[in-house]
Amino acid sequence: SDKNLDKFSLDLTNLNQETLENLKSYFRKNKPNILINSAVYNKIPDETELLKINHQTYLDAFKISCTSVLKIIQLILNDNNKLNTIINLSSLRGSIKNNTEGMHYRYRVAKACMNAISKSLSIDLKKKFNINVITLSPGEITTNLNPNGLINPEICAKKIFHFLSIKSLSDFNGKFIDISNYEEIDW
Repeated sequence: SDKNLDKFSLDLTNLNQETLENLKSYFRKNKPNILINSAVYNKIPDETELLKINHQTYLDAFKISCTSVLKIIQLILNDNNKLNTIINLSSLRGSIKNNTEGMHYRYRVAKACMNAISKSLSIDLKKKFNINVITLSPGEITTNLNPNGLINPEICAKKIFHFLSIKSLSDFNGKFIDISNYEEIDW
């Protein structure tokens, strides 16, 4: 455990006032310089077929991947003058251009929406606060959501921290990057 790293696990479908106040207090006290958003909806498996879509799960996924990310960034910006980098973890499945197989509607839509938010934030926050916003695709991570993933979560975390330590992050502002090779992914 690194003394300079704090990890939060939140139910982003229910950012109640108490949770928001606790986060705001934490951000005011600790003033992080990097924020890594790694949000995903994992309550039930993704519907791969169009006719089996559950609309409530879409709303929850949108809340988690999109509106909650914006809310957390708002909380940090209200009381922080040290934030210089925001990393939003996405997925190749969030790329509209690279979608050649269809299916996985909820996951694709949530990640594509987050990608659009990241791109807009990269323009607005760079101008106003000189904050870099970078979207990373970590690859096929082994998780409860993806037990057949190819990459151990600890290895993925090391790749992300390596990326943060060796690159001129301003060169990647507003881009969607494959963490395995630092190449840009089409939105």
